[in-house]
Amino acid sequence: MLSLLLAKNPCRSDHRVGNFGGMKGERVMDEQKNALTEQEAARYVGVSPAVFRLWRADGTGPNYFRAGSKLIRYLRRDLDGWIEARLSKHAGAEDRASQNLAG
Repeated sequence: MLSLLLAKNPCRSDHRVGNFGGMKGERVMDEQKNALTEQEAARYVGVSPAVFRLWRADGTGPNYFRAGSKLIRYLRRDLDGWIEARLSKHAGAEDRASQNLAG
């Protein structure tokens, strides 16, 4: 849909409109179609949408993009990566704390 909108814009040339090297452009469009709303992303992570807004304001939450002036969207792979990074840091800290107590 986005590539169709951009393609109709006479101010853009073909090398800048939807020409992402074949499959890459299709992959980007698929990811955008499958993007989660703030409410869906909050449910996926297990927190309230208000917590997501706080994280966005602090810059501590997962990556997001705007699909319009007010529409915030999250990619599932970004949420998964953000969760994984937080779990890894937390698990590493617990491992070091238990080693310090044992040693």
